Amino acid sequence: MKKISFLLIVVLIISLICPAFAQTPTYNTGSRQLKVLGNKLVFADDESVEVHLTGVNVCGSEWMGNPDSEHVKRSIKEAVYNWDCNLIRLGVSLNGWWGRYSYIRDGGAYYRSYISDVIDIVNDTGKYIILDLHEYNYVSQENAQFWREAAEMFGNNPAVLFGLLNEPCGNITWDTWRNGDGGDNFGMQPLVELIRSKGAKNILVAGGLSYSGDLRGIVDGYELIDCAPDYDTSKSGYGIMYDAHIYPVHGDTKTWDSKFGDARRNYPILIGEFGWDPEASVVVGTDIPPESDKYHDKWFPEIFDWMNDD
Repeated sequence: MKKISFLLIVVLIISLICPAFAQTPTYNTGSRQLKVLGNKLVFADDESVEVHLTGVNVCGSEWMGNPDSEHVKRSIKEAVYNWDCNLIRLGVSLNGWWGRYSYIRDGGAYYRSYISDVIDIVNDTGKYIILDLHEYNYVSQENAQFWREAAEMFGNNPAVLFGLLNEPCGNITWDTWRNGDGGDNFGMQPLVELIRSKGAKNILVAGGLSYSGDLRGIVDGYELIDCAPDYDTSKSGYGIMYDAHIYPVHGDTKTWDSKFGDARRNYPILIGEFGWDPEASVVVGTDIPPESDKYHDKWFPEIFDWMNDD
C-alpha cells in the first residue's frame, strides 16, 4: 500500500508444523536456518534460541526492470551494515521477472540475476531476506508459475523466506483465498503444496484478506497446512507464518486486536508493512484527525507497544 514502510517480526503463539524433510542443494551462507516452532521463530539446529527479526522494506525492484536505478543494493547494504537490520523485505514484480518492460528486452534475465545478487549480499552477512511477490488480488496461475521458478532457484537457501503474495484483496472469501476457485485463482494452500513439491523447505509468509489487513480466518478453519500435494507431510518445510499490514486507516489497538489478536496468539506474525500516512482521509476507531501534526506521536508508540505486548 505504501512505497516506504518499516518491517517488524512480531513473534507470538502456537502452530504445530510438520516434520522436516532432508533436501539438497545446500548453500554457502552465514545465515542459520530458521524454523517455525509454535508462535515463534527459532534456529532449526537449536530450538532453545528464539529469533526476532527486525528490518526494512527496500523499495524499487517491485516497479523497476533495472532495480539498480533505484539503488536497491546500496539500500540493502546500508540497512544490514549500518542500521543493524537482520531482515530485508524485497518486493519482486512479475513484470521484472519476465522482462515485460519495454526498455529492457532480455526476457527478465538481468532482473533475475539482480535478485540473485541481492540474495548473495544478504547471505554474506548472515542475515535474512523475504522475497515479497509484490502483487495483489489473489494467487493467480501466473503467480504460481513465478513460485515454480523461484522455488527452483532459491529453494532451501536458509537466508530466503518466500512472501507468497503482497496483499490479497478484492472479491475473494477465506475459502477462495485458501483453496482457489477452480479457475485463475490458484489458492494459497495449493501454492504451499506446489512449493513443497519442488523440495523447497523455505519458511513461507502468507498475507490475509483486505490487503493483508485481516487475519481472522486463520483461526477460523482456514490456516495453511505445511505439506506437499495430497497432504503429504513427509515433504513439509520449515513452517508458515502470516503477514499483517497496519496503517492508521486500520484503526487503533481495539481494531488491531479484533483482526490480528487471535492469530498472533497462535501463529508467528510478520508486520510486513506499517506506517503513518499524513494524507489519509479517515482514521478508523479514533477521534484524532489524521491531519493533526501530533497524531503520529501517539500512533507510533501505540503500535510499538501493541507489537511488543505478549
